[in-house]
Amino acid sequence: MPYPPLKNIICPIFMGALLALAFAPVNLPGFAVISLGWLFYYLREIPPTPPFIIGWFYGMGQFGAGVSWIYVSLHTYGQAAPWLAGFITLLFVMFMALYCGFFTQITRRLFLRKNIWIQAFIFSAVWTIIEWARSGLFSGFPWLLLGYAQTATPLKYAAPLIGTYGLSFITAFSGCLLAIGFNSIKQARSIKKGIYPIAGMLLIYTTPTFLQYQQWTTIAPTPVAVSIIQGNIAENEKWLPGAFQKTLETYMSLTKEALHSQPSIIIWPEGAIPLPYPHAKSFLNSLSFSLQEENTTLITGIPYAAQDKPENYYNAVMVLGKNSGHYFKRHLVPFGEYIPLKIFQDIIQFLGINVYETRKGPANQPLLHIGEFSLAPFICYEIAYTQLLLEALPEAQMLVTLSDDAWFGRSLARGQHLQIAEMRSLESGRYQIVAANNGISAIISPQGQILHTIPSFKTGILNGNVYPASGLTPFAIIGDKSIMALLGIMLIFCLFQKQRRKNLLKLLKPQALK
Repeated sequence: MPYPPLKNIICPIFMGALLALAFAPVNLPGFAVISLGWLFYYLREIPPTPPFIIGWFYGMGQFGAGVSWIYVSLHTYGQAAPWLAGFITLLFVMFMALYCGFFTQITRRLFLRKNIWIQAFIFSAVWTIIEWARSGLFSGFPWLLLGYAQTATPLKYAAPLIGTYGLSFITAFSGCLLAIGFNSIKQARSIKKGIYPIAGMLLIYTTPTFLQYQQWTTIAPTPVAVSIIQGNIAENEKWLPGAFQKTLETYMSLTKEALHSQPSIIIWPEGAIPLPYPHAKSFLNSLSFSLQEENTTLITGIPYAAQDKPENYYNAVMVLGKNSGHYFKRHLVPFGEYIPLKIFQDIIQFLGINVYETRKGPANQPLLHIGEFSLAPFICYEIAYTQLLLEALPEAQMLVTLSDDAWFGRSLARGQHLQIAEMRSLESGRYQIVAANNGISAIISPQGQILHTIPSFKTGILNGNVYPASGLTPFAIIGDKSIMALLGIMLIFCLFQKQRRKNLLKLLKPQALK
């Protein structure tokens, strides 16, 4: 196969990187429409380069820019050599880019050359289905989903109806409309020819504004006072034996200050206690007794030694004080808590690097019960999994996410992470408490609005009120699988129409020759 022209490498990489800028913390959602519109237009032009190669380079740009924080995790805090961290990050980006390659290859094969509107639907449907597959295959990587980029646009008000994947479809289709509009203007040399598709795109984006004040769930009238403790403990110091006492003193001091506000719940972030249970048992018992006297509940992150193999640990949440309970993390962070895929595991083993992987928690675990209401717990990366959210509903009345994004330094990860949390609140119609070690800690409303926050790299206390919710949003009722099934059925119908058209042409061709 001949080498592709340079423009067919540079352009896809650039436009893929442009897509990454649509997400937080850059938050330029229009770039998602422009980027996908370009890709749709490019595929229709049938460039000399195979579609798979175009998509793969597009994915290299998207993931190369969007998940560059993996390098920070491996090198800065994982102590891997720069070349090794860069090499593993590159391999991961190359692997994730395969999804974009499959998307462009499949889409180009399914295109109907005559009907541009069916092409637009096929493009958008296949993109959404590929995103859904990427979120589940090989333990899944539900990061940089197109729908997340719309939390800063009116489209977010449709999230309680159609969820993240529904927003991904609409965003991709909007990009197609933009491409169709500008292509019509280019061909006809008249703005009038392209105004209708562009107007349709704007209508799609603005219509969900009418849902802005729609309340999908029932919010309890009585607030629950909470205090989030952001300890801002440096990750390269946190796990040092000599820093243990200082870390606990920081959290205890902030907790004593927070108790003046008489919160019902105090939340410490993921891994706030750097000594595993049961080694920290005496400290925890003493802390729990003090909190009971204050009529307060503490939710904190802590490593938890496995009973069968004490040298293996779970990433856990513990409830102390007025209430009790625990939760073990089920979805682990790739390269942070485990090494994904055998190819990466073999490389690590070949290089002789010792990796201590976190143990995966059981699939079915009870929610955290705080008095009369229940919380769905998520540890860091888990909030990206829609299925975990749906499994917790309708029992869960609030969401709580504990994270330690210090592993990702000053990269894009923490902004992307908070944006994902916003989407989970929108989809569920629940308040959410986000407690992070060095930011961004926040309280998020059922409308996906960040009500209160503590900036990154700042030690502090965030006091606020959350309200338990009951009931289900339309999306929580139908789920993402139903949306995928609908898209799949419609896609099959389009392909059936294509095959029927081919058969008709075969029948008419002999008649034309006569």
